[in-house]
Amino acid sequence: MAIYVVDRVNTRRADPTLDHSIYTRYATPAGALTDLGFWLTPTESWIEQGSTVVLPVYGQSRDQLVADVRALGWDTQPTEGAWFSCRRRLADKTTRTVHLCILEWLDSNDPVMGAYRLMLLAGSNWDDIAREIGITLVAWQKTMGTPYRHTPGVDAHDSIRAQYRPTQPRWAPYRGGNILHTWSAPFHIRPMLTTGVGSSGVRPVKFDQRQAYLAAMAAVILPREGLRETGVDPMGCGYLRVLPSDPMNPLWALVNRPDSQGCVGLGTETARFLREVGAAHEIIDSWTAPGSRLLRTWTERVLKLPPAIAKPVYTQAHGMMNTKTGSIQRGDWYDLVIDQANATMLRRLWAVWAKLSMWPTTIHVDALEYWVDTDQEIEQLAQLVKVGDRCGEMKLEETQ
Repeated sequence: MAIYVVDRVNTRRADPTLDHSIYTRYATPAGALTDLGFWLTPTESWIEQGSTVVLPVYGQSRDQLVADVRALGWDTQPTEGAWFSCRRRLADKTTRTVHLCILEWLDSNDPVMGAYRLMLLAGSNWDDIAREIGITLVAWQKTMGTPYRHTPGVDAHDSIRAQYRPTQPRWAPYRGGNILHTWSAPFHIRPMLTTGVGSSGVRPVKFDQRQAYLAAMAAVILPREGLRETGVDPMGCGYLRVLPSDPMNPLWALVNRPDSQGCVGLGTETARFLREVGAAHEIIDSWTAPGSRLLRTWTERVLKLPPAIAKPVYTQAHGMMNTKTGSIQRGDWYDLVIDQANATMLRRLWAVWAKLSMWPTTIHVDALEYWVDTDQEIEQLAQLVKVGDRCGEMKLEETQ
């Protein structure tokens, strides 16, 4: 899966499988810039299967590009973006794929490729732009294991799926009438958003978790198969509907609101935390399945990306799990990642309460705010909420 970056003078071929060279450069062959038929030949493209071709401009509309691709006997779908996956069924019944990127049509906000469109529009030297594009796309592919050719979220899902071949989890188990429909789950897990009385003091101090949802994706236990109704005997990770023994315990105010029967919907990790700290409850119903830390290896790859790229990769990957269009349609995974992040914050605020009898005035997803009187209290809070520089640790965000 090589990468070709083309202009009127030079063509660069970047090979992600090579360690000794980012790219090779040679004179652009006649027709390579203006004729799609150079890349999409009638029988079989001469370039490697799955390769990427980056052209600075096309000179026609997107609809015309689609028409030109189809006129050559290939197929692609209309898009508002810059990427076109062109496919052709060959005589041996295999499918040939070439990915086209038209740089002028890229979204300038794309964290991976958008800057190069701005450089092109600003009149920067194409020689410099092409070299940087090759370096960037090779670095992505070496880090994530799959090519970059759409958006961070789409390609993140591709990289997750690729690491499990040939033995794969179920990527969309709730289509086709299975028991638990992603879009009508028994309930959903919400991020914690709470403002209350909290501790008293003369000044606020706020702690914010570093890459909270990436840390949650690394730690969460996810079901490989679809969830099933498991009644009062959970069979792994998933959703629990429980009846609190003491609804007045302040911890119950931080999770989902009770239903008309006084029952509360929890993810399995938050339920585990509540049991550990004595917030007893009776399981009324459950939807669970055996699982494991399916995303741990993938999150290690994401941590190797530059921070400005890593954040949209994992946030989009997480958000797209709860859609009907992503290649991983797992609304239960989406909820359980939030549940894991919530449980982490609950453990930290409970450690503060148990040691200092201080309660946060604000909980905002992955941030805690306390009011304090002294610098010593700030130091104690920092130790208990685990301030540090690594993914998942807290940082002292602000103090007045």
